Amino acid sequence: MLLAGCSPAAGRAPARAQSQAQAQARSQTQPQTRSQTQPPAPRAAAGVQRTSPANPVTVTTTVPTTPASLATTVTTTVSATSPASTRTVQIVVIGDSLTSGHLTPGYPWTTPAQQILDQQHLAAHLVNASAPGIGYATAGSVGVTFADLARQVVTPRTDIVVLFGSDNDDAGPALDRAVDSTVDLVQALAPLAAVVIVGPPATPAQQGRDLTGIVTALRTAATRAGATFVDATDWFAGRDATLLSSDDEHPSEAGEDYLGSRFAALLEPLIRRRLHG
Repeated sequence: MLLAGCSPAAGRAPARAQSQAQAQARSQTQPQTRSQTQPPAPRAAAGVQRTSPANPVTVTTTVPTTPASLATTVTTTVSATSPASTRTVQIVVIGDSLTSGHLTPGYPWTTPAQQILDQQHLAAHLVNASAPGIGYATAGSVGVTFADLARQVVTPRTDIVVLFGSDNDDAGPALDRAVDSTVDLVQALAPLAAVVIVGPPATPAQQGRDLTGIVTALRTAATRAGATFVDATDWFAGRDATLLSSDDEHPSEAGEDYLGSRFAALLEPLIRRRLHG
């Protein structure tokens, strides 16, 4: 911190010199200590270098959500390498168990995504607001929907909002209304934010369930609202199905890395546009 000051009077110079000499003498007689505390290195995603002093460091904090029945936390992953004066793009991700790290506690895909963005020297702040079993119209056992989470974490300062999922919903008029109202809410909370709607991926556990109705509802809502729509139906198709956990539905750690790289690639141009206009 810079402090405004003025030049001392000339008559004080001898006193200052004497004080400095005394301080120097004391320092020669006292042992010098060095802090040995170093920040812990974050977990590295596939293809991402592990943190060294020259590499990015991510700091993750959690804040309790409301209502009290919500059995999850909102995780904020912040790049620690961005100077305080740098414009930081605020990103909110809202999702279900595919985003909450359901079978990889403490390691949702937003963690490797943040690491990738850090290594690309993109100043971004990712907020992961997610809970298992929920969707646009489905509250699940935790009693909240995507709209409820949006009310908690989306603000006028939010630059990008990602809505990911959900196969917890069922196609029909109720879903159509819920998607429209959720997107309208997000745009009202963050009028200048870019909204990205990503559909649910098909997984072997769904046993051939047709997601067409859900995907159509999401695409229609995105078109109406001027949002970006991404069809993720085939993200775990073929060999990529091996990136799922033993339940054939939720990502393994390798699957979280895979999703992280997918979303980092999706977010990169949007972040650059926000940073550089």
